[in-house]
Amino acid sequence: MGLYLAGVIKMRRRGDRWSMSATILWMIGWLIFIYITNGAPGVYGRVLFSMHMVMHMALMMAVPIFLVLGTPITLALRTLPKRKDRTLGAREVLLAVVHSRYAAFIANPVVAGVLFFGSLVGFY
Repeated sequence: MGLYLAGVIKMRRRGDRWSMSATILWMIGWLIFIYITNGAPGVYGRVLFSMHMVMHMALMMAVPIFLVLGTPITLALRTLPKRKDRTLGAREVLLAVVHSRYAAFIANPVVAGVLFFGSLVGFY
């Protein structure tokens, strides 16, 4: 959460615009995560199976949606500096991962959907 906000501040200081809604969605995702793990679901999830399942489902279905809508990869690519000496930095590694064949395969909506629903069936 801190690195995300640092990136937003860096963009604002240099005069670039960053979506306030993306920042709010990112924060909502982390607030849900904190509540689910430390609030009532986290406490009662240790003794009630139903609340334990609410925790699992919220962590698998609610939190990722908000975090993805915060577009952290885009923010990182816009704020991380480019290396001029042709060595690998954080931005270059992130670009390599995002443009890899593996990422293209996993990010395909059909593959992602099958993995998501298949993991639910397999786990539960």
